[in-house]
Amino acid sequence: MSARHFRGAALAALLLLAVASVSAADASAKCKEDEETADAPRCQRCAPDGSKCLQCWPGNGLSSSGACVPCNVTTEHGDRCIACDGEDPSFCTECRPRFGMGGATGYYATAEGECSTCPDSYCKNCSSLSGACTSCNRWWGAVDGVCRPCAQEQCLQCDGDVNKCTECGYGRFADPVSGRCLNCTDPHCADCSEAVDKCASCDSGYTQDKASGRCVACAQGCNSCDTAGAGRCDKDSCDSGWGFASSGACVRCSAHCLDCASETKCTSCDTGFGLLKDACESCGTDCDACMFDGSGKPQCTSCGGSSGLDVATKTCVACKQPHCLSCMEDASKCAGCIEGYRMEASGACEACKVANCSMCDDDAAKCTLPVEGYRVTASGGTEACTVDRCGWCADAPDKCESCVTGYNLDTNTNSCYACPANCDSCSNKDTCLTCADGFWRQGGTGLCEKCQAGDTRTECSP
Repeated sequence: MSARHFRGAALAALLLLAVASVSAADASAKCKEDEETADAPRCQRCAPDGSKCLQCWPGNGLSSSGACVPCNVTTEHGDRCIACDGEDPSFCTECRPRFGMGGATGYYATAEGECSTCPDSYCKNCSSLSGACTSCNRWWGAVDGVCRPCAQEQCLQCDGDVNKCTECGYGRFADPVSGRCLNCTDPHCADCSEAVDKCASCDSGYTQDKASGRCVACAQGCNSCDTAGAGRCDKDSCDSGWGFASSGACVRCSAHCLDCASETKCTSCDTGFGLLKDACESCGTDCDACMFDGSGKPQCTSCGGSSGLDVATKTCVACKQPHCLSCMEDASKCAGCIEGYRMEASGACEACKVANCSMCDDDAAKCTLPVEGYRVTASGGTEACTVDRCGWCADAPDKCESCVTGYNLDTNTNSCYACPANCDSCSNKDTCLTCADGFWRQGGTGLCEKCQAGDTRTECSP
């Protein structure tokens, strides 16, 4: 008998005992359907006669007796498990992705009942057991189980065919016939995902006319007028530098004023300025915010950049501690230290005592974050990654987890290979994901092209 079957049999026996105990204590117990908002929802759908559960909520496994058993997968990435074997709750059968700033990281259930990351790094969801990708992050499409870049620059999703877009970006419609991204018929429409001539929502500063369905302009300086109507403004919806007037319009504030009650009465000021007699006056060098004393002299309350506040003079001065990254509210105490130093309780910066260490938060003699190409050892020291061009090898020096800029990790060979020219990161040797400064990514080829003078692309903006 395999370890898994032995473990399953043992757990099954325990479950049977538990069920028998419950039955003896309360023979009339019925299946109870839980709301999804419950603290620990288990059964989603009971049998018509209420004798057992037919479908469990995510995070549970359905046993042969019709009971929902909470999954208990203790292996790495076990928190990604959303369905498990009801007789062996430590054996995962389905995993969920993890969402982050850069998109989603997909996970799948392996033959061993564990959650593992999808083989393709741009995959959002992949099939259990095989790991074949079924859907990718934005700008990519799942084709034959792997993620490939969408051919059109405006395309957000192209699963199945990189040349046929199924979801387009802001103000565009994915034509199901041609697979191309078409501009919404209304030039001020933000969402026409149902039909190219059917607008669901308008750009900021516009509202939808109920009669014609077209997007019409709000009052000048206004970002929303859905309630007030065209040519007017909803309360508290004026743009920065404009104030709401009783007429329902927005009036332009005075110079350096962010919000105002009228053209001459400011209520809040731009960074570097403070209120003085309903107007905004300069706070002085490096000062982000201030108040004014009776004589009209600025008293700084917050400093900008790397400067800090001199609490005695109420002015902004250079940080008084060496190796200080910033000192913000008090120039005599650091708020953060430069790389290779840690901040002491006194507000001073102490050098890390470990070579090739970037951060040593709690103890100068123990590293918490190494410089690129190194890892932290169990004792708090550092050692170099032995894989060429490896930038991160947290588990072992010869096990690379990510490569330096311009290189990508081949997980099969545990080596770093060069991305295409002028590429910061890539999915393979021929396809770039992000380009170096001064270059833009061509959607059809996945290669980086040099920005030209006057180029309006986001990647080429100064």
